[in-house]
Amino acid sequence: MSSVATKRSFPSDANDDNDAHHPPKRVHAMTFAAKLNAKTLRQLQEAFKANPEVDFTKPLPKNYSSRLASRLADQGRVGRAYAYAASNKSCKHRPSSTRISKTPLHTSAELWDFQYSDAPIGSTTYLEFLRRLTSPFIARDCVFTHGDLRPANIMVQPDADGSYQVTGIIDWEMSGFYPEHFECTKVTNTLATNEINDWFLHLPSCVSQARFAERWLSDFAWDKQVV
Repeated sequence: MSSVATKRSFPSDANDDNDAHHPPKRVHAMTFAAKLNAKTLRQLQEAFKANPEVDFTKPLPKNYSSRLASRLADQGRVGRAYAYAASNKSCKHRPSSTRISKTPLHTSAELWDFQYSDAPIGSTTYLEFLRRLTSPFIARDCVFTHGDLRPANIMVQPDADGSYQVTGIIDWEMSGFYPEHFECTKVTNTLATNEINDWFLHLPSCVSQARFAERWLSDFAWDKQVV
């Protein structure tokens, strides 16, 4: 079985200059993430396999994104809003359904405002109450995030002794550099009140709801009860 399985092809890094003129039909959430080709995905997978806490900026090609590298390396920006989006790109947020921003989002505060806005259900008072639970929000850090981590997107290989080995993670269209809690809030998108799959009880500590309890609970209240 191949070490990586993908659902769609990825353009090579050499085509980045052309993407501004010929953008793909489906754009992933955060634009500083750039498009990942198969080789880059393999590098990320091997790095994660060796160390689950790996800094995902290290395995990437040197020319992957000089702007992204400079943003992440600039220690003077710690505690300030990180940049998540570039010009001419949009942000995609998927709770129960997908919403795409009409304008670029450049900071974590703008990302927060986009997430907690335009709810089709709920009174003005109730919606403002939920917004104030997390406002103002500025991310301390941003990390490479899959954005749609669930059993259907995790490839495994059964071993002779009955155990399983993870061989690949697929469906990266929602991936990008997000606030560090973002994977935690999105990994339970498919969790139902009558859930019988115990996969949600074995999530790794890096995306644990216990680690980001406040962020998870506020996201749950907004996505499940309002959106």
